[in-house]
Amino acid sequence: MIIDGYEGICTGCFEPIKNGDGFKFRESGRSFHKWCVESNPNGYYIKLEEIEGRFETASQEELPRLMTELEQAYSIPMLNNEVFNRDNEDVIKLYRRISSAREL
Repeated sequence: MIIDGYEGICTGCFEPIKNGDGFKFRESGRSFHKWCVESNPNGYYIKLEEIEGRFETASQEELPRLMTELEQAYSIPMLNNEVFNRDNEDVIKLYRRISSAREL
């Protein structure tokens, strides 16, 4: 339920977002305060949404760079690590989607 005057909850700080103060990297993505994105561009969900937004329009040449950026931003282990995968399910899901989208 959305309360009049508010457009949702910020995924960065978990506070209500007043109408007009929200920001999304992609139409179907998570909502943030504009100032949360500006003040913490490398926040867990902020960075994830930013990369996912770029993935939706990325060329084949950009996909390896997005994977490298995910690896660095979230310290993804080189070898499959079930604990990491479980604790970072959204990151691994996006990483695998990008990997599968590459034409080798």
